[in-house]
Formats: sequence, C-alpha cells, structure tokens
Amino acid sequence: MGRKLHLTPTKRARILAFHETALSQRVIADKLKVSKTAVHNAIVLFKETKKFYDRSGPRHKRKTTPATDRHIARIVKKSPFKSSVGVQQVLQAAGVSISSSTVRRRLLQNDLRAHAPARKPKLTAAMRKKRLNFAKQYRAWTAEDWRSVMWSDESSFHQFGITKQFVRRPTGARYNERFIIPTVKHPESIMLWGCFSGTGRGTLEFLSKGERMTSARYIEILQNRLLLVMNLHGCTTFMQDGAPCHTAKATMKWFRDNSVPVLSWPGNSPDINPIENMWQLMKRKVEAKFVPAH
Repeated sequence: MGRKLHLTPTKRARILAFHETALSQRVIADKLKVSKTAVHNAIVLFKETKKFYDRSGPRHKRKTTPATDRHIARIVKKSPFKSSVGVQQVLQAAGVSISSSTVRRRLLQNDLRAHAPARKPKLTAAMRKKRLNFAKQYRAWTAEDWRSVMWSDESSFHQFGITKQFVRRPTGARYNERFIIPTVKHPESIMLWGCFSGTGRGTLEFLSKGERMTSARYIEILQNRLLLVMNLHGCTTFMQDGAPCHTAKATMKWFRDNSVPVLSWPGNSPDINPIENMWQLMKRKVEAKFVPAH
C-alpha cells in the first residue's frame, strides 16, 4: 500500500476556496493534481473542525498567533471593503509580516469570505423618511391586497447591451472572430412600458425608436391599455414611480377622471418595485439573442 499523502494547509484552503465556487470534487482534484478522496477528506475536515490540517499529518509552524488572527478579523470588520492585500499592509505597518494568502485563509476561518456587494440606490434622509411613511401607510395590507396592485414601469432595451458573458477559447485566440462579441459606439435602443400584477402578465407598449415618454404619450398608453388590463386582472390600485410624465398635472387628472387609485410611491425606490426583476429577466433573454452561437 502506498504512503498516505498529507495535504498542506495551503492546498486544503485552495480546495475549500474552489468548493465555495460550486466546483465538483472531481474538477477540484484535477485542478490541484490530487485524488478525489483527498479533496473529499479536506472538505469534511474543514466542516467538522474549521481547520485546514489534521493532527496526524506534518504541519508547518503556524505563521500567526491567535492575537494576530483576532486583529485580522477586527481590521475587516472595521473596514469591510479592504482587500486581503490591504489587510496585509496594515499588519506590516504594525510589524507583522505575513502573506496576503495567509490573510485570506484566516478570514475564511472566521467566516469572512469575500462576496460581491449588493447594490442599492443611495438614499438621502428625506428619501428614507418617505420610505418609512410608505411602510407605515401600507403595513396593514395583506398578500391579497398587494395582489390587487397593477405594477408598471418603463425600461430601455439595447440591441448590443451585453452586460456579462463568458467564452471558452484556446490560448492565443482572444481576438478570433469566433470568440468575440461585436460592439457599437451608439447602440440603438427602444423604450418599453409594461405592467403586471399578482395574477400574471399585463401588457407591453413599444415606443418608437428614439421616442421618449411624455405626459401625452403616457396618457395615451393608459387610455388604450391600462383600463382594460386592470379590469381583466381585477386590480383596484395602480403603481407608478415619480417620473415627471407620471406625476404631471394632466396625468394625475386622467387618474382622477377615470377613478384609478394610485399607490403612494416613495421616490428613488426601484429596488422595491417587483417589475424590476421582470425587466432583468427580459433583458437577459434579449442579450442571449445577440450572443454568437457559432
């Protein structure tokens, strides 16, 4: 029987890092040139002990003390956007010399792994107050009440609006036509108005190429589309944001004349409008149409 190979803490940390990205154990084993069993054991060991080494195998002398480990955690908790290199530099200034990879391992052990930060609209004190008032005004609403809301919004779609795409290509083929996505300086765009409710999809209105939404155009859409679709969905309340064409005097008069209650919507709040999720899904499908398939 061959001698058992002990993985170094560094290699175990790399296994855990790959495991966090949802790679299979077989793929991790191939990448690190170790057995699938070694990968499995390293993952189990970390889950059980939160450590990258076992007592039966040889170990390098630990490069940090428990006090240094706590210091690393404090630095990141105080400055959560600081990189591992930034933490390393702070430690060096304090007389502690360790590598950035050691910093990353200590942070991983403290459940302080790096994540892509969520992006939310920047809110002023006045905007926060309006959001709070909105929450208080509708806090007694039930799920059924919200199902009776017709949600609406406008969004622009670009033919060449690819936001993120990966390609698998051989080395040296970066600019091969087979592996590139064409871009243009000024891509054509078209604006859509859409709506939906808790019962299902509403309707879409396509504006002409280059056309922007005005109060008159918006009223035309409301007259031709909204009343019918709200009746079909059994909706009793309409939601729109605070765009000038939505809150113009002529627009608000149309709502009063047609007895359409409008939700009291706080400004700068696209993140609480569920239709934004629908736009994102639609844009992904549009992007997929313009990604080269060959």
